[in-house]
Amino acid sequence: MFLISHKDIKFAVTVAESLNPFSYSHLRHRNVLESLSYIFSLVFACIFILSAYYVPSLISMDSRIYSELGKFERIGVSYEMGMKEPVDASFFGISILRFGDKGNSLLSISDDGISSRSVFCMALSPLCRVYRDSEMPASDMNDLSGRKKELSLLMRNAFLLALPGIFMSVLIYFVVKYIAISAFFAVLGLVFSRLMRFELNLYSSFVMSCYSITVLAIPQMLSGNFGISLFGMEWLFFLALFISGLMFSSKKGDKDGSGRGTKNK
Repeated sequence: MFLISHKDIKFAVTVAESLNPFSYSHLRHRNVLESLSYIFSLVFACIFILSAYYVPSLISMDSRIYSELGKFERIGVSYEMGMKEPVDASFFGISILRFGDKGNSLLSISDDGISSRSVFCMALSPLCRVYRDSEMPASDMNDLSGRKKELSLLMRNAFLLALPGIFMSVLIYFVVKYIAISAFFAVLGLVFSRLMRFELNLYSSFVMSCYSITVLAIPQMLSGNFGISLFGMEWLFFLALFISGLMFSSKKGDKDGSGRGTKNK
Protein backbone atom coordinates (compact mmCIF):
# COMPACT_ATOMS: atom_id res chain seq x y z
CA MET A 1 0.00 0.00 0.00
CA PHE A 2 1.52 3.30 -1.06
CA LEU A 3 1.14 6.45 1.00
CA ILE A 4 1.30 8.57 -2.15
CA SER A 5 -1.32 7.90 -4.82
CA HIS A 6 -1.30 8.79 -8.49
CA LYS A 7 -3.70 11.66 -7.66
CA ASP A 8 -1.11 13.14 -5.31
CA ILE A 9 1.52 12.89 -8.03
CA LYS A 10 -0.83 14.47 -10.56
CA PHE A 11 -1.55 17.31 -8.12
CA ALA A 12 2.18 17.93 -7.56
CA VAL A 13 2.76 17.97 -11.32
CA THR A 14 -0.13 20.40 -11.78
CA VAL A 15 1.32 22.72 -9.14
CA ALA A 16 4.62 22.75 -11.04
CA GLU A 17 2.82 23.34 -14.34
CA SER A 18 0.78 26.20 -12.87
CA LEU A 19 4.02 28.07 -12.20
CA ASN A 20 5.02 27.86 -15.87
CA PRO A 21 3.06 30.25 -18.13
CA PHE A 22 3.94 28.13 -21.20
CA SER A 23 1.95 25.23 -19.68
CA TYR A 24 -1.28 27.19 -19.81
CA SER A 25 -1.76 26.25 -23.47
CA HIS A 26 -3.01 22.85 -22.26
CA LEU A 27 -4.14 23.80 -18.75
CA ARG A 28 -6.77 26.03 -20.32
CA HIS A 29 -8.49 22.97 -21.79
CA ARG A 30 -9.23 21.41 -18.41
CA ASN A 31 -12.81 21.63 -17.24
CA VAL A 32 -14.17 23.83 -14.48
CA LEU A 33 -14.62 20.96 -12.01
CA GLU A 34 -10.94 20.05 -12.33
CA SER A 35 -9.99 23.68 -11.74
CA LEU A 36 -12.21 24.03 -8.67
CA SER A 37 -10.91 20.71 -7.36
CA TYR A 38 -7.36 22.02 -7.81
CA ILE A 39 -8.08 25.11 -5.69
CA PHE A 40 -9.62 22.88 -3.00
CA SER A 41 -6.59 20.56 -3.02
CA LEU A 42 -4.17 23.50 -2.96
CA VAL A 43 -5.87 25.10 0.05
CA PHE A 44 -6.12 21.73 1.80
CA ALA A 45 -2.40 21.08 1.26
CA CYS A 46 -1.48 24.49 2.70
CA ILE A 47 -3.67 23.94 5.77
CA PHE A 48 -2.16 20.48 6.22
CA ILE A 49 1.35 21.98 6.19
CA LEU A 50 0.29 24.58 8.74
CA SER A 51 -1.31 21.88 10.90
CA ALA A 52 1.96 19.92 10.92
CA TYR A 53 3.80 23.13 11.80
CA TYR A 54 1.54 23.73 14.82
CA VAL A 55 1.76 20.19 16.21
CA PRO A 56 4.58 21.09 18.68
CA SER A 57 2.49 24.04 19.85
CA LEU A 58 -0.49 21.77 20.46
CA ILE A 59 1.62 19.37 22.51
CA SER A 60 2.80 22.16 24.83
CA MET A 61 -0.50 24.05 24.75
CA ASP A 62 -1.50 23.27 28.35
CA SER A 63 1.75 24.73 29.73
CA ARG A 64 1.33 27.86 27.59
CA ILE A 65 -2.26 28.29 28.75
CA TYR A 66 -1.12 27.80 32.35
CA SER A 67 1.46 30.56 32.02
CA GLU A 68 -1.14 32.91 30.50
CA LEU A 69 -3.63 32.14 33.28
CA GLY A 70 -0.99 33.37 35.72
CA LYS A 71 -1.80 36.89 34.55
CA PHE A 72 -5.29 36.64 36.11
CA GLU A 73 -5.69 37.53 39.78
CA ARG A 74 -9.05 35.75 40.03
CA ILE A 75 -10.92 33.34 37.75
CA GLY A 76 -14.40 31.98 38.39
CA VAL A 77 -16.99 29.96 36.48
CA SER A 78 -20.66 29.46 37.31
CA TYR A 79 -23.14 27.28 35.39
CA GLU A 80 -26.35 25.29 35.90
CA MET A 81 -27.51 22.13 34.17
CA GLY A 82 -30.92 20.47 34.17
CA MET A 83 -31.11 17.37 31.98
CA LYS A 84 -33.49 14.41 31.81
CA GLU A 85 -30.74 12.11 30.58
CA PRO A 86 -27.06 12.40 29.60
CA VAL A 87 -26.12 13.59 26.13
CA ASP A 88 -23.11 12.04 24.45
CA ALA A 89 -21.30 13.27 21.33
CA SER A 90 -19.17 10.65 19.58
CA PHE A 91 -17.04 10.75 16.46
CA PHE A 92 -15.77 7.59 14.71
CA GLY A 93 -16.90 5.53 17.70
CA ILE A 94 -14.94 7.66 20.20
CA SER A 95 -16.83 9.49 22.96
CA ILE A 96 -15.67 13.08 22.70
CA LEU A 97 -18.08 15.15 24.80
CA ARG A 98 -20.64 14.14 27.42
CA PHE A 99 -23.19 16.28 29.26
CA GLY A 100 -25.09 15.18 32.36
CA ASP A 101 -22.69 12.90 34.18
CA LYS A 102 -19.12 11.71 34.20
CA GLY A 103 -18.32 9.21 31.49
CA ASN A 104 -15.40 7.82 29.52
CA SER A 105 -15.26 10.92 27.34
CA LEU A 106 -12.55 13.38 26.46
CA LEU A 107 -14.56 16.07 28.22
CA SER A 108 -17.45 15.44 30.66
CA ILE A 109 -19.65 18.20 32.09
CA SER A 110 -22.17 17.58 34.86
CA ASP A 111 -23.69 19.26 37.93
CA ASP A 112 -20.84 17.78 39.95
CA GLY A 113 -18.22 19.55 37.87
CA ILE A 114 -16.04 19.08 34.81
CA SER A 115 -13.66 16.22 34.14
CA SER A 116 -11.15 15.85 31.34
CA ARG A 117 -9.50 12.66 30.11
CA SER A 118 -6.18 12.48 28.29
CA VAL A 119 -6.24 11.31 24.67
CA PHE A 120 -3.40 8.90 25.55
CA CYS A 121 -5.59 7.29 28.22
CA MET A 122 -8.48 6.98 25.76
CA ALA A 123 -6.23 5.33 23.18
CA LEU A 124 -4.59 2.82 25.53
CA SER A 125 -6.23 2.09 28.89
CA PRO A 126 -2.94 1.07 30.61
CA LEU A 127 -1.74 4.65 30.10
CA CYS A 128 -4.57 5.86 32.36
CA ARG A 129 -2.29 5.11 35.31
CA VAL A 130 0.16 7.67 33.97
CA TYR A 131 -2.23 10.19 32.41
CA ARG A 132 -4.93 10.48 35.07
CA ASP A 133 -8.22 12.32 34.66
CA SER A 134 -8.28 16.00 35.49
CA GLU A 135 -11.32 16.84 37.62
CA MET A 136 -12.73 20.13 38.77
CA PRO A 137 -15.68 19.99 41.23
CA ALA A 138 -18.47 22.53 40.68
CA SER A 139 -18.02 23.80 44.25
CA ASP A 140 -14.45 24.84 43.45
CA MET A 141 -15.25 26.60 40.19
CA ASN A 142 -16.39 29.87 41.76
CA ASP A 143 -12.74 30.60 42.42
CA LEU A 144 -10.22 28.83 40.18
CA SER A 145 -7.21 30.89 41.17
CA GLY A 146 -5.63 27.90 42.88
CA ARG A 147 -6.56 25.36 40.19
CA LYS A 148 -5.02 26.89 37.11
CA LYS A 149 -3.28 23.65 36.18
CA GLU A 150 -6.58 21.74 35.94
CA LEU A 151 -8.19 24.68 34.13
CA SER A 152 -5.39 24.76 31.55
CA LEU A 153 -5.91 21.05 30.82
CA LEU A 154 -9.66 21.58 30.40
CA MET A 155 -9.12 24.51 28.08
CA ARG A 156 -6.65 22.48 26.01
CA ASN A 157 -9.15 19.64 25.57
CA ALA A 158 -11.91 22.11 24.71
CA PHE A 159 -9.68 23.56 22.02
CA LEU A 160 -8.87 20.09 20.67
CA LEU A 161 -12.60 19.41 20.42
CA ALA A 162 -13.00 22.57 18.34
CA LEU A 163 -10.14 21.72 15.95
CA PRO A 164 -12.24 19.84 13.35
CA GLY A 165 -14.70 22.75 13.17
CA ILE A 166 -11.85 25.26 12.96
CA PHE A 167 -10.17 23.24 10.19
CA MET A 168 -13.35 23.05 8.13
CA SER A 169 -14.13 26.75 8.64
CA VAL A 170 -10.64 27.79 7.53
CA LEU A 171 -10.82 25.41 4.56
CA ILE A 172 -14.17 26.77 3.39
CA TYR A 173 -13.08 30.38 3.93
CA PHE A 174 -9.95 30.12 1.77
CA VAL A 175 -11.59 27.98 -0.93
CA VAL A 176 -14.43 30.49 -1.34
CA LYS A 177 -11.96 33.38 -1.21
CA TYR A 178 -9.72 32.10 -4.00
CA ILE A 179 -12.61 30.96 -6.16
CA ALA A 180 -14.07 34.48 -5.90
CA ILE A 181 -10.69 36.01 -6.79
CA SER A 182 -10.38 33.63 -9.75
CA ALA A 183 -13.84 34.57 -11.01
CA PHE A 184 -13.11 38.30 -10.69
CA PHE A 185 -9.81 38.12 -12.57
CA ALA A 186 -11.36 35.80 -15.15
CA VAL A 187 -13.62 38.70 -16.16
CA LEU A 188 -10.63 41.07 -16.24
CA GLY A 189 -8.70 38.51 -18.28
CA LEU A 190 -11.54 38.33 -20.77
CA VAL A 191 -11.51 42.12 -21.15
CA PHE A 192 -7.72 42.06 -21.57
CA SER A 193 -7.93 39.36 -24.24
CA ARG A 194 -10.52 41.37 -26.16
CA LEU A 195 -8.28 44.44 -26.06
CA MET A 196 -5.40 42.32 -27.33
CA ARG A 197 -7.73 40.78 -29.95
CA PHE A 198 -7.40 37.27 -28.58
CA GLU A 199 -10.39 34.99 -29.12
CA LEU A 200 -10.57 33.74 -25.54
CA ASN A 201 -13.86 33.09 -23.76
CA LEU A 202 -14.77 33.45 -20.10
CA TYR A 203 -14.63 29.69 -19.56
CA SER A 204 -10.94 29.40 -20.46
CA SER A 205 -10.09 32.65 -18.70
CA PHE A 206 -11.58 31.33 -15.46
CA VAL A 207 -9.73 28.01 -15.72
CA MET A 208 -6.38 29.76 -16.21
CA SER A 209 -7.15 32.14 -13.35
CA CYS A 210 -7.73 29.14 -11.06
CA TYR A 211 -4.28 27.74 -11.83
CA SER A 212 -2.61 31.12 -11.56
CA ILE A 213 -3.94 31.37 -8.02
CA THR A 214 -1.10 29.04 -6.95
CA VAL A 215 1.41 31.89 -6.62
CA LEU A 216 -1.12 33.87 -4.58
CA ALA A 217 -2.56 31.22 -2.27
CA ILE A 218 0.65 29.52 -1.14
CA PRO A 219 2.50 32.72 -0.08
CA GLN A 220 -0.57 34.25 1.54
CA MET A 221 -1.44 31.17 3.58
CA LEU A 222 2.07 30.20 4.64
CA SER A 223 4.15 33.38 4.87
CA GLY A 224 2.33 35.05 7.77
CA ASN A 225 2.48 31.95 9.94
CA PHE A 226 6.23 31.66 9.36
CA GLY A 227 6.81 35.34 10.13
CA ILE A 228 7.55 36.37 6.53
CA SER A 229 6.22 39.67 5.16
CA LEU A 230 5.69 39.78 1.39
CA PHE A 231 4.56 43.43 1.13
CA GLY A 232 1.95 42.48 -1.47
CA MET A 233 4.50 41.04 -3.90
CA GLU A 234 2.38 37.89 -4.27
CA TRP A 235 -0.25 39.92 -6.11
CA LEU A 236 2.32 41.10 -8.64
CA PHE A 237 3.47 37.51 -9.21
CA PHE A 238 -0.14 36.42 -9.63
CA LEU A 239 -0.91 39.14 -12.18
CA ALA A 240 2.32 38.50 -14.08
CA LEU A 241 1.65 34.76 -14.25
CA PHE A 242 -1.99 35.16 -15.20
CA ILE A 243 -1.38 37.72 -17.94
CA SER A 244 1.59 35.86 -19.38
CA GLY A 245 -0.44 32.63 -19.31
CA LEU A 246 -3.21 34.33 -21.26
CA MET A 247 -0.78 35.66 -23.84
CA PHE A 248 1.23 32.46 -24.32
CA SER A 249 -1.84 30.23 -24.55
CA SER A 250 -3.84 32.35 -27.02
CA LYS A 251 -3.30 33.51 -30.56
CA LYS A 252 -4.79 36.46 -32.34
CA GLY A 253 -7.75 35.42 -34.39
CA ASP A 254 -7.78 32.02 -32.65
CA LYS A 255 -11.31 30.67 -32.88
CA ASP A 256 -10.74 27.74 -30.61
CA GLY A 257 -10.93 29.23 -27.14
CA SER A 258 -13.72 27.34 -25.52
CA GLY A 259 -11.92 24.31 -24.20
CA ARG A 260 -15.27 22.53 -23.74
CA GLY A 261 -15.13 18.84 -24.31
CA THR A 262 -11.42 18.96 -25.15
CA LYS A 263 -9.28 16.30 -23.58
CA ASN A 264 -6.22 17.21 -21.55
CA LYS A 265 -3.00 17.17 -23.42
